Amino acid sequence: MKQNKLNFESESFTVHFITINISGPVDVDPIAKYLFKHCYFNSVLEGTGRKKFLYSKSTNPYKVSFRPTEYNPSEKLFWSGTQVIFSGDNAAQLYKLIKAQKFQWDIFNLEKVNIGRFDIHYFLANDFRDRKNLVENFFLKSVEHVLSKRIHAEIDKFGVLRIGERKSPNHLRVYKKEKEVTKTVYYLFVYGLEFELEMKQNSIQRFQHLLFSNNLVDIKTFENNISHHFSRYCLTRLDLTTSCTNWLLDSYRRRIRPESSEYVLAIDYLKKASLKNFAEKDSLFRLFQLLSFVRAEQLQPLDEDTFFGKTYLRLQFPLYKFLKFIGMDALGGKGQARRMKVRESLMSLAQVKPLVNNFSLDEFESLPIIGPLKVLKEGKFLMVTISILKPIYYYQYPFVLPRSFLFYESRYDLYIKIEILRVLATMDRKKFFHLKNFLNQFSVSNRKKKEMKILLLKYLNELKEFIQPTFSIEKKNGNIIETKELTLTLIQKAKIISFNEAIIIKKINTGKKNNFNR
Repeated sequence: MKQNKLNFESESFTVHFITINISGPVDVDPIAKYLFKHCYFNSVLEGTGRKKFLYSKSTNPYKVSFRPTEYNPSEKLFWSGTQVIFSGDNAAQLYKLIKAQKFQWDIFNLEKVNIGRFDIHYFLANDFRDRKNLVENFFLKSVEHVLSKRIHAEIDKFGVLRIGERKSPNHLRVYKKEKEVTKTVYYLFVYGLEFELEMKQNSIQRFQHLLFSNNLVDIKTFENNISHHFSRYCLTRLDLTTSCTNWLLDSYRRRIRPESSEYVLAIDYLKKASLKNFAEKDSLFRLFQLLSFVRAEQLQPLDEDTFFGKTYLRLQFPLYKFLKFIGMDALGGKGQARRMKVRESLMSLAQVKPLVNNFSLDEFESLPIIGPLKVLKEGKFLMVTISILKPIYYYQYPFVLPRSFLFYESRYDLYIKIEILRVLATMDRKKFFHLKNFLNQFSVSNRKKKEMKILLLKYLNELKEFIQPTFSIEKKNGNIIETKELTLTLIQKAKIISFNEAIIIKKINTGKKNNFNR
């Protein structure tokens, strides 16, 4: 299994606090002078109840504080040295310089230097003022969840959710915030929730060498590790049943969830708009097969085309490779007929514009995902030449399902698989399969309905790595049964089947099998 590389920009994370600890006596003047002259930081030396300006200029936009500390056990001070403190926008600017390799770490004796604190933030823009109960419920459920793990958690007198002791290596704060966003010619105030992880001790120091190296590759590794750490900490500490953590689940699905070579059918969030007939369901399924094939084969664009004022990427591949990918590479007879059917289905994709309405991406709704498509014989093979909307080519799909979902054997097999896809491909972690409503749309015999229930049981069992092994069965009489073993007998009695998406967390930089399922 593999995990995707993350960075602060892709996750919309911001650096908000950096403390550099220098052990023992140190002359801070050359450090302050460098920061003033080359980085435009004014500097302040903080003492007991007083401040002394070291270097200052009114036009400098940034500030750094130097705070000496003496060893004094009676005051619970067990360290002697100087803290170099960058807060808020000052920390963001320092990190910007580090990332651009414009900060000279050799102004310090690195043998005596540690990163004492490193804060990273995520801001969820959402006006929760009219949904006060939603946030309060999220905070209370998170506290309950964390206390069950015997970890400190509280909602303080200011209404801030705090997880972990303040002096512990990780301290998470979540609070309501009004944030100023700078536009081109004006400022805009946006309401939302701030998620803030304060990292200290080994939580940050195990990664600090990646910053000290002043190497771009190492800095990218640092961002990947810190991003995974932040996301992992939030996933294991916060309640995941409200919309307050949808951003976290979406990031997990697209970039954090470990991928297996056996999971190949890539799908996006699906809207609730109904697919009216078999042809529409088949076209949507073929589209997912094709996009999954492009993703798995890592097809490289031949050229760019412009249609409808947008950029499309032109790709080419042998038809037999696509047929092999979806398990339809049998030779002769029935196999030959099915291959021709797939060829016709592919050709039809370029004409089925409403397909994009099933995607969650509003920006694509008015555009066909597939541009001109040709299937022509070149030499011994039928070659497919196709144009795909450029953002779709680079798109990170939130759901990737097992190989068995790549094809269907019959009309009703397709109906079951499409419905499972629709149930799974939602933002919420809890999934609901409304079995009674689903079956009521078919005028078929009870025997055929039983066959469909057998298929449903089979496919849910094949999703064991994707869903938690506990199912909730709402029976036709209203009673609810919780079970870890889904059987045909239970499905026969079910009105609604519900279950939770599995959250599989992979620890950072270990070769051991440390995965666990939440």
